[in-house]
Amino acid sequence: MPSAPTSNASGIKALVPIAFAGMWRGRRWIVAATVAGTLFGVFRVVVTPSEYRSIGKLFVRPGLREVVVPDAAFAEAASSSVRASGSREAILNKLQVLASPELYELVVHKIGADAVLAPFNPVTGDESGASWQTRMFHAFQAWWFGSGDGAAAGGSASPSGPPVDRHQLASNILARRVIIVPEAGASVISIYYHASSPERARIVVNGVLDAARELDRKVFETMSGVEKIEEEYRATEALARQAETALREFRVERDIYDFTAQHDALLTYLGALNRQIDDLDLEIRGKQGELAALGPLLASIPPTRMATESQTFVANPEYAAWSSLLVSLRQQAVMVDVGNTTRKELLQAEIANAIERLNKEKPLVKSDGILEANPEHLRVAQRQADLEIDLKGAEARRQQLVVLRNTQRGELNKLEALGPEFRALEIDARQKRAAADRLAEGAANMRAVQRLEQLNLSNLLTLQSGTFEPDKIAPGRAKLVVFGSAGGGAVGTAIAVLLALLGSRVRLRADLVRLGVPEALAIRSQRDLGPVPADHPKLLPEFASVRSDITSLWATLPYDRRAKDGLKIAFLGCGGADAGCAAAALAIGLALHGGERVAYVAGSGLGGWLARTLGLSEAQGWADAVVGPAEAAGAPPAPPLLATRVPGLAYCAMGETSAHDRHPLAEPAFAAMLERLSSSHRFVIVDLPSLATHPETRAVLGLIDGAYVVAREEATAKHELRTTLAAVAGAGTRLMACILQAAPDDQDGEA
Repeated sequence: MPSAPTSNASGIKALVPIAFAGMWRGRRWIVAATVAGTLFGVFRVVVTPSEYRSIGKLFVRPGLREVVVPDAAFAEAASSSVRASGSREAILNKLQVLASPELYELVVHKIGADAVLAPFNPVTGDESGASWQTRMFHAFQAWWFGSGDGAAAGGSASPSGPPVDRHQLASNILARRVIIVPEAGASVISIYYHASSPERARIVVNGVLDAARELDRKVFETMSGVEKIEEEYRATEALARQAETALREFRVERDIYDFTAQHDALLTYLGALNRQIDDLDLEIRGKQGELAALGPLLASIPPTRMATESQTFVANPEYAAWSSLLVSLRQQAVMVDVGNTTRKELLQAEIANAIERLNKEKPLVKSDGILEANPEHLRVAQRQADLEIDLKGAEARRQQLVVLRNTQRGELNKLEALGPEFRALEIDARQKRAAADRLAEGAANMRAVQRLEQLNLSNLLTLQSGTFEPDKIAPGRAKLVVFGSAGGGAVGTAIAVLLALLGSRVRLRADLVRLGVPEALAIRSQRDLGPVPADHPKLLPEFASVRSDITSLWATLPYDRRAKDGLKIAFLGCGGADAGCAAAALAIGLALHGGERVAYVAGSGLGGWLARTLGLSEAQGWADAVVGPAEAAGAPPAPPLLATRVPGLAYCAMGETSAHDRHPLAEPAFAAMLERLSSSHRFVIVDLPSLATHPETRAVLGLIDGAYVVAREEATAKHELRTTLAAVAGAGTRLMACILQAAPDDQDGEA
């Protein structure tokens, strides 16, 4: 049976040894990457300029509003608290002024763009106090960064782009790198700047201090221009009022009080009307169906039915009619005049006829039952009439709803048609109102600042000019080297692990597990060095190197001495693996230690490990018996068996195959030969050639009971081993084990 696929857990577990083995195998990559990372760190150390810091301080002088506080005259503590509050407000006002991009433009205008954008130049002053390493490093930096001085100082356009505004570029750099922070508990603002030399850092800090004082004065001087802003505000306010008036008139003329609310209300009402019409449609269809069903039902119900089932006597209607007629005639006869003889005679004749007919009728007649109106017929007829009335009412209501819906749709379309114009007017009014509000707020703020300036709110004074600090503060050169080494080692480790995982060759036992071999069937071949130990007295000295394989391979075989039929076991090599050595180890173990009759069949004419070790002849073999005269006569092939020095082990060479048209393994007689050998031997070990070089080997896989696949480290390709395992599974042959042999350099004593 084919072997079962391994689980995901086994595959993941196999990745750990592959990763560690890949790290060991790729240790040269790791070392090389670590060295490269270290060199990169050293390069960063060499080319990264030193950073120097300069610090300047501005003092925010409190004005009259902080000093002349009414609370200051009553309590010292209260005065201190109020003074601190005013100082914080003054500092915040100054920070808002200094946050303007105009500050950095003033700095660039004062110190020049080259002071910010010029290449690095180390300290040009007296370096007598610095160490020789620092002076040498500064000299190297001067040469390195000074090599592009001309291009950096004179170039005004990028080589592949439009001209560059150097002043704007320098201003942007200063905005990112100048640090302006207030000091806690003091009316002081500190300014920090880091540059490639202490002199440049001090120049920039002093430039920021001068520009800050100038900008502060300019801000207060511009307060007198508030009238222009107010004029602009008044013009913008007039435009905003015109836009609002136009919007209001549009609302009044179109009766729009809230466009969104009205639009949503119309949509909601239309939805409700549609639902009502849908409900009426369902109701009408239901009543029409019921009315259609009532027609046949009404036709099938008779209009009358028998009131009673028993015989009854009832008054004879004929008798009653003649009696009434007789009474009427007699009344008429009494009322006739005495002289009207003719009329009287006619009445007497009619009376006689009525008496005669009355005597012929019986007062009572017998009836079998009394007929009455059928109530079921009346109920169905009444229901039919009600449904017809309801249908007429429902259709009338539906017509009214349809008319109302069409009216609402017209209103909605009309409102939506007004939407773009309404939105445009609304946006225009909103934008103009926002612009007017901003101008009003700006004018109010400027008026307030102007009034504060009249009270001498505060101004900026230079408390400390930019410092000159010759000691560098960055970079941490040791950290750069350490980080470079660590990063290179990590990259090298990742490369080694990826090469191990993505490699095309089989290198570890874990690779066998990843290719689908069950972990219990993945075996690593061991080569033993030295003489045969004392616990193997029967093992020949020639077989000392395979004594461990004898034990490990015998453990994978389903060994049952009670079995009567012989087992046919095949060994397939992949990618230059020596399958003959593994096959010989199993054959020797079965014959020498198991006492079994074993036939070893060589599948290659080049001579196997067993033949080379024991010096067996390869002149004649089973190929001659399979394709010779015996096959033509129809007799079973009788392969020549050679006795070996191992008791119970017979060797069957392959012989010469070059004279045949096709490989003998593909001959049908080869199967008969294996059956003949299995009938006389307990085990038949077949050393098959590789599938990659001899595709005819596939014809033998279906004839054997079990197969061993042999691979070799660094030589067997994974796709070739995967193909061989798939061929074994496709032939329905049981996979006994997959053997991984050591690389040729690691084996001892192999040809």
